[in-house]
Amino acid sequence: MFQSPETSKSLTWHATTRKKDGFLRHPAYSTSWKFVDEKWPAFGDEPRNLRLALSSDGFNPHSVQSNSYSCWPVILVTYNLPPWLVMKRKHMMLSLLISGPKQPGNDIDVYLEPLIDDLKLLWAGVSGVYDAVKNEIFTLRAVLFWTINDFSAYSNLSGSIVKGYNGCPICLDQTEPTRLKNGRKMSHNNNRRFLEKYHPYRKLKAAFNNRTEDRTAPVPLTGEELLSRLEQEVPKLPLGKKDKTPKYKGGEDERRPCWKKKSIFFELDYWKYLPVRHCLDVMHIEKNVCDSLLGTLLNIPRKTKDGLNTRLDFVELGIRPELHPNLDGPKKKQLPLASWNLRVDEKKCVCGSFFGMKVPENYSSNISSLVSIDDLRLTQLKSHDCHALMQQLLPVAIRGVLEKPVRVAIIKLCRFFNEICRKTIDPARLPKIQSDLVETLCELEMYFPPSFFDIMVHLTVHLVREVELCGPVCFRWMYPFERYMKVCKGYVKNRTYLEGCIAERYITEEAVEFIEKNYFDDITVGIPPDPNTDDRPTSGATVESHFGKDLDEAHLCVLRNTDEFNSYFQEHMEYLKREFPQYKKKSAKWLVDKQNLTFADWVKERVAIQLSEPDCDVPEIVKWLADKPGNEVSKFQGYRVGGVQFNTKSRDDLRKTQSSGVYLVAETPQVASSKDKNIVTEDMSFYGVITEIWELDYAFFRYGILEICKRSRQVQETSKSKKKEAEPTGGLELLKRHAVTMSSITKHKRKMKRMVLFNRRGTPYGKVAKKMQSYLGVLARRRVPIIIKTWKGVKEDDIAKIWKRLQLPFIIGEEHRKRIMQSASTKWRGFKSRLTSKYIIPYLDSPEKLKFPPNDYPFIPPDHWTIFVKSRTTPEFLAKREQQQKRRKKNKYPHRMSRKGYIGVEEEGEEGVGLVPGEGEIDRDITWVRGRVPKEGEIPDEETKKAVERVAEVRKEVDEGKRTAVGMNDILTQALETPEHSGRVRGVGGHITLHEYFGLPNLRKQSFEARMRKIVHEESKKIIEEAKPVILKEAKEQLREKIREEIEAEEAKRWEAKFAEFTENLLAGHFGAGIKHGAPLSGQGSSHTMEEGVLVPNLEAENTRQKSLFQKKENELPLPPEEKVPTVPVNEAIKGVLNKITRNFAAAQSRKKKKLESVDAPEEKKDYESVHSVEYPEKNKASKSVNVPEKKKWTYMVGDPEIDCNLAVGSVDNIVAHATIMESGDDPEAVIHGRPLGDDNRRVSVYYAIDEKAKVPFPVEDEIVTVKHAMGSWKPRVDKVSKKKRKRSELAVQMEEADVTLAELAPNLSGPYEMLCTAMKDGRELSSNIEPEVFGYICSSYITGNDVVVIATMEKVIGNLIASYQSDHWTLTVVDPDNDTVYFMDPVRKRILCGDWAKIVKDAMVMANTARKRNGRSSMIPKNLVGMPFQPSDKECGYYVMGYMREIIEDKDTSRFVTKWDKRGSCKYTREYLDEVRNEWADFAVKKYVKEP
Repeated sequence: MFQSPETSKSLTWHATTRKKDGFLRHPAYSTSWKFVDEKWPAFGDEPRNLRLALSSDGFNPHSVQSNSYSCWPVILVTYNLPPWLVMKRKHMMLSLLISGPKQPGNDIDVYLEPLIDDLKLLWAGVSGVYDAVKNEIFTLRAVLFWTINDFSAYSNLSGSIVKGYNGCPICLDQTEPTRLKNGRKMSHNNNRRFLEKYHPYRKLKAAFNNRTEDRTAPVPLTGEELLSRLEQEVPKLPLGKKDKTPKYKGGEDERRPCWKKKSIFFELDYWKYLPVRHCLDVMHIEKNVCDSLLGTLLNIPRKTKDGLNTRLDFVELGIRPELHPNLDGPKKKQLPLASWNLRVDEKKCVCGSFFGMKVPENYSSNISSLVSIDDLRLTQLKSHDCHALMQQLLPVAIRGVLEKPVRVAIIKLCRFFNEICRKTIDPARLPKIQSDLVETLCELEMYFPPSFFDIMVHLTVHLVREVELCGPVCFRWMYPFERYMKVCKGYVKNRTYLEGCIAERYITEEAVEFIEKNYFDDITVGIPPDPNTDDRPTSGATVESHFGKDLDEAHLCVLRNTDEFNSYFQEHMEYLKREFPQYKKKSAKWLVDKQNLTFADWVKERVAIQLSEPDCDVPEIVKWLADKPGNEVSKFQGYRVGGVQFNTKSRDDLRKTQSSGVYLVAETPQVASSKDKNIVTEDMSFYGVITEIWELDYAFFRYGILEICKRSRQVQETSKSKKKEAEPTGGLELLKRHAVTMSSITKHKRKMKRMVLFNRRGTPYGKVAKKMQSYLGVLARRRVPIIIKTWKGVKEDDIAKIWKRLQLPFIIGEEHRKRIMQSASTKWRGFKSRLTSKYIIPYLDSPEKLKFPPNDYPFIPPDHWTIFVKSRTTPEFLAKREQQQKRRKKNKYPHRMSRKGYIGVEEEGEEGVGLVPGEGEIDRDITWVRGRVPKEGEIPDEETKKAVERVAEVRKEVDEGKRTAVGMNDILTQALETPEHSGRVRGVGGHITLHEYFGLPNLRKQSFEARMRKIVHEESKKIIEEAKPVILKEAKEQLREKIREEIEAEEAKRWEAKFAEFTENLLAGHFGAGIKHGAPLSGQGSSHTMEEGVLVPNLEAENTRQKSLFQKKENELPLPPEEKVPTVPVNEAIKGVLNKITRNFAAAQSRKKKKLESVDAPEEKKDYESVHSVEYPEKNKASKSVNVPEKKKWTYMVGDPEIDCNLAVGSVDNIVAHATIMESGDDPEAVIHGRPLGDDNRRVSVYYAIDEKAKVPFPVEDEIVTVKHAMGSWKPRVDKVSKKKRKRSELAVQMEEADVTLAELAPNLSGPYEMLCTAMKDGRELSSNIEPEVFGYICSSYITGNDVVVIATMEKVIGNLIASYQSDHWTLTVVDPDNDTVYFMDPVRKRILCGDWAKIVKDAMVMANTARKRNGRSSMIPKNLVGMPFQPSDKECGYYVMGYMREIIEDKDTSRFVTKWDKRGSCKYTREYLDEVRNEWADFAVKKYVKEP
């Protein structure tokens, strides 16, 4: 229990969080609990000590009741838990299970001995208990408060005799019942003893037993007194069935025994001190009283307390002569009619009330099914049925029958059970409840026969005492234990071993619950979910549009019942009092009515003002509720609120239950009459019937509103009046159907969200997208007022609310918000235009028709409509409208797509050619043509028809190779013979710019002075930022220099030792030529690192490895010749700016170079570079001149004399990119971008950008302007190369770690791996040359010890392969350039090629098609393969990619590559297959590179 933090915290609830207000809510408030804490302070001081209760009863585990089998579970409950957990199934402990087939009876003590021993141990204390909350060990103690049983089990556990003269276990020998000679039963009709001493009933004779009552109520014995008498009076008899307790044979006057044994519970040291040891079961007492009462009233055979013997007992006792039997008369008239007898018509009235009675759901069983109209009786009543009858239903059924005194007495008895069964009890009322009960029993004694007062009726006298001592009844009755026995009965699956099934399934359930709770944190068995959080509709919805008064009243009701708006109501009232001071004292009712009318609009404006403030703390619920609900109201037939079911009257008429009746006590302003102006606020009771249930939609909050009719006859009138959605206002009605409301979205918001699909250009497509667009139009029309002039005038908060409302039913990423909101603005403008063209312009000559908003759009406020009409009828607007109409008439080729747009046309085209919607791409000339062809297929417009024919002609020429269509000069542009202009792209649709569709760089046109000012500002900012840490750097420079010298000395020694060892081994001939010993490393086994699809050369490793090669070939690098540029005359201002820029650049680059040389470089860095200087010849000697470069030239610094180069602009230090020099071949007249290649001009391929914004020397208009545009198939990472460099000391540590690991792995691996480990255990590495076709230049790759360790242990591969390695994950991309198709193979999940890698592959395909002079598609077709295996965890991706490549390479027939992989179905790579792939790699490495010594 204490190992679970939640349970451990709940066990101390009684000492930490329980409410202390004097009411009884739990046994912790009872006198017994306080007595234990005071009697044993050490026990009470520890709140974790347990307070237990025990319950036991027999049940038949067989499903057939005819089989007499009695199994007795012994159940313990813990009272430390809070009230909502005490009696739950989870916290009931099955401590014993007494097997059948016979009940244990008085020998139950034999079975209880092990449990008693455990309780003794718990009372002494069990040490070593761990508390998960406090994280400590403590000593646990426990006390057993009492037992809970029915009356027969009460006798077995307590040892008391519960029948006969001493049948009351509390009164004992002072019970003093009257034995009925004819009825042969005990009558406990001496209830006047429990009255106050001078009560008037004590003196009455004829109404009772012809005697006065002078006796006092018996005083219950204490535990110590009871134990003393037990030891004196009860003989010590051996337990067992053979030696039975001898029967009592004494006379009536002799003292009779009260006990048959001494209970085993007295072995507990504390048992004799407890105030209450055994509790009376209220459940069985209430059921027996109900059965006796109903059986007597309805004269049910074998249950009635009336009969001939009862009347003869009247004669024997000499009381009530009017009820004596007439034995000489006819049989039907032998028994005179008594006060408790019902006539036939009264029985029909009572039974008819029960038969037609409907109770709320989950209140009780179907009472009508228990009524027999033919026999006029109630049958098969269960315990809970009797509980429901006695609590509330019986007083309702008998309210029109019986004599008033009898009826009142019965109702008072029912009220008593209702009082003591409450969950919260006021202790101050208990004496009054007790006195009322005794008076009620005395009144019943006046009217009912003595046989009615059996022991169960008598026990009701002691129930109030136990409530005071033990707390509420709901913690001490048998209902939860009876339900638990039903669970135990369900455990039985083997009828031969009943108890074994119960025990094993109980233990298994406990173990599973422990694991779930502690490891999976799931909801455990035995604790049902909280019904108070289950607020939801329980029926289907019908959506209707509501406007005006009804919706405003419902909205005001929600605001009134929301606590967060209380302060706003007070603020608004103060505002009204200030605004209308004349009504402050004159009429308070007027202010209330005024507030109800104006509060909704006022609070909306008030919250909007608060949200505009920078530091607003408006709660989310206030933000959305103040915005008013949507006009689309969902109506339900049923709704569950706080665990309570509510239905409409029409639904209840068809059901056996009723949940449409409502009773409400509310604080309501009240007036005496319509003339009364003084409002009094008091509680008022409301009764009604639910006619409608509304659900108001506040986007993220939904509230159910019940529409109640006060009288049942008004229900039909109300339902008829609700058929119309809104009263006509006098506006125009022009729509054939009602306006679009998207009620289906409102109805199904609670269900699963729909995902909106977007194509590559960010345009939504598909069926869900169409619904989303329609719903977006509804939101834009209803949430944005039409009086706003432009969309820019809409508040940002209102736009945000539209976006959030749209995300409720649809799944849309934030990256699409801009495009979606642009669509919303278009729909809003179109709505305003539609209102103007259809509802205003045609009726300019009929002003009376423009007074009211259109009835087609009742959500438009009248004041907004008036303003809108006024703005649309001004001369300025009409003139502008006429001008726009003329412009639209100039459109030569009008489309005929209706509402579907180009995206709809594109979807139809993709389906027609077999492409997946959104994944393919159709040329815009096709969509343009299809958008102008109507459904009939014949184009009516001749000019459009000619344009379509020209498009077909141009496309044919392009397909035949006679014409070229590239970029913006595509088929459609050539056919229409007009270039594209800014705005919409023809044949594509709105919100897509030229730059987005054609992939053009987004260039900003700026003047020369503006660009200079921007450059000066940016450089000045950089200089200021760099100057801040200068002082700190100078202070640390000396310390850095010292540390750097020590590191360099240590590095030099280590590498000298490594080189000496390498020379010695090489001369000894221990290894083949393919092995290099001690070569410098960079990354993991390679001089290149692959990250996010970017190949970044490690310059430090390459420069170190080829330093001598650089020195030899430094002077062989061809440098561009100098050129002379004409002098450009500039004014003094520009000259000053340029001089300042030059100085700033020089100072900044000097500091950067100094910083690099002093801190980052371990050795002196040599620049292999050449800078071209330019000069400007004079053109105009009169004007001043300054040397300004007309064209910027690249300065390339050589990293590899044949391959690599660095590109610089302006100065040597300003390196902007790394590139590879491309050979021009044997063609002396080779031209690139209009420039001849030769010694002066070299073609380079940029693979790494340092400054993306730097301008290229030979720009290509609208294509290549900056370094970013010049990138080839590699996407640059904009950071410094030095960040990726690794220090040699780190590599040394890595190699040392690899040596140890290889030495440990070698003996345990297969042959190839063992050879690799042996060959590489001394820090050696394998090198291999990579062909220039792979990366575009010759380079080397290395296999290090770590590579062998990783693949041998099957750890996650993080090295470099030719396959794509993106974000710590390997994938394989298979390219089919002939079909412009790319197959993406991802071992983790099925996904389409996208993002940066998609752009890389796309650019590579374009370059390949250009080199082959092939007219391919403008974009690739990405596809996925269905049948590829998927990895089970997160670290096998590299091995799965190796498996893919192995299968593809070994496949001889590559023509059916796609078909094979798609049709092979879902499969998995086994561990054996992956081991085979890894062994094949190791075998290859050994055979190719490792040679035996």
